[in-house]
Amino acid sequence: MSSKTDVKAYPGFFFITAVCLVILYAPLAVVTIYSFNASSSITVWEGAAINSFSIALIAATVATAIATAAATAIVRGGSYRLRAPSIGLISLPIMVPEIVLAVAVLIFFNAIGFTRGYMTILVAHVAFCIPFAYLPIQARMQ
Repeated sequence: MSSKTDVKAYPGFFFITAVCLVILYAPLAVVTIYSFNASSSITVWEGAAINSFSIALIAATVATAIATAAATAIVRGGSYRLRAPSIGLISLPIMVPEIVLAVAVLIFFNAIGFTRGYMTILVAHVAFCIPFAYLPIQARMQ
């Protein structure tokens, strides 16, 4: 490529690129930061951040433990009749859109009379995270 057609050779290219990226990504960063604030005011921080981080930590830990146990059983358990359905059931949350899974879990919890709150969110997140932990663990065990 000649220097006449090289866009990077124009004066101010990197500055304009940086300004464009800041303009594009700054609103996303602000929305991400304020999504953890449960308060109606943007100056007072309340509750949601601690709940979000604790649910993320607990769900990832529990899902990894369950996925490790499932991968160990499926990979090292030999051949058995329900092996393919087991793999399909574990992989199901990846194939179903997240919003459909969320509505299904909400309907299920309402049907069995489970009170909505911290535990329902935790159980739903664990169920959603299991296949994302299972697939790399299973691949590594094979």
